[in-house]
Amino acid sequence: MPAIILNELSFEDWGAINSGYPCRDRHHAREVMQGLIATLRETARFPVIRPELRTQYASLEYSLAEDYTVAHWRNDPDVNKDEQRFLRLRSTIAFSLEEELSADTISEVTWKGRKGFGLSATRLLNGICLSLTSNEDWNRSLLDVQVTVVSKVDVREKTENLRHVSNPSHFVDHEEWLRHLQESLVHDGPAIIEQANIAYPNVEF
Repeated sequence: MPAIILNELSFEDWGAINSGYPCRDRHHAREVMQGLIATLRETARFPVIRPELRTQYASLEYSLAEDYTVAHWRNDPDVNKDEQRFLRLRSTIAFSLEEELSADTISEVTWKGRKGFGLSATRLLNGICLSLTSNEDWNRSLLDVQVTVVSKVDVREKTENLRHVSNPSHFVDHEEWLRHLQESLVHDGPAIIEQANIAYPNVEF
């Protein structure tokens, strides 16, 4: 099942217009986070997607605006409580890539010259990268990334496309892939029951 992985690069101010932060101020940060929650909620349409948002360990320390981190947003009385609760429930899978990496091969994934933990995780786990709508650069359903693969015998560089979302509408471009994944998982009776439990967690089978 594909995972949704947070793109920490979208928390950077790429245009250097917001004093080093992805958002102009707290009001803008609330709007951007509202968009991220709406995009994450869209995954409910696709039972094949794992419900957890996989993040790096320090994700709550990411800054949205000056003196305003994700942790501040989660405790902000001016933010919708349901949105805060939703992110708290979903972002419980902070993880390291060490367990997933081969001892013989190391891959580095960059976008516009910047290394990204979320980019590497998305490629490794064959998942979908989730970004803030903090910059127009993230308004796309695919990211062209540079991949450097270092093994014991050689170093290879290539360009790849990573599946990406920062808006609920971006899932339209991934629907066929997700549908094929769903169909491939349902191949016998037990698998049907398992998928039904995922799609309808509140129903007893």
